[in-house]
Amino acid sequence: MRSIAELGDMDIFFYHGQNDLELEIEHDIISGLIQPKRSLFYNRADGAGIGEYEGHPNTIIMEVGLKYDMINWIARRNQIVGDGNSGTKDRRVVASQNSIKTIRTGDRIDIQLLYIPIYKIDQPVVTSIPIGGSK
Repeated sequence: MRSIAELGDMDIFFYHGQNDLELEIEHDIISGLIQPKRSLFYNRADGAGIGEYEGHPNTIIMEVGLKYDMINWIARRNQIVGDGNSGTKDRRVVASQNSIKTIRTGDRIDIQLLYIPIYKIDQPVVTSIPIGGSK
């Protein structure tokens, strides 16, 4: 698990395809999860928009919607990224709503996503994203 600061490095974007594949996959996932929904002019379906849950009450409805949006975005991402057939490594990941854990501490919510890269099926990865909620 890398830090948000490390994953936010613009070199990952500018040198796409030249970095470590694990780093690029984790960067793609974090970027897509925090990308606001319907905000990219060239692809309105991209982005899970988990930032939209900031300030929402910590209820079961928020948790279900958050998990749904995250997994829905990962499923759309898997339709777009390479599957290894063109000579590149497989960039798809496996995740489910059960692989997302929300840890509530007061008004803070830490989201932990466990995903498995298809190209390295025996090594699951956990990434964490903090957001703020309300009691």
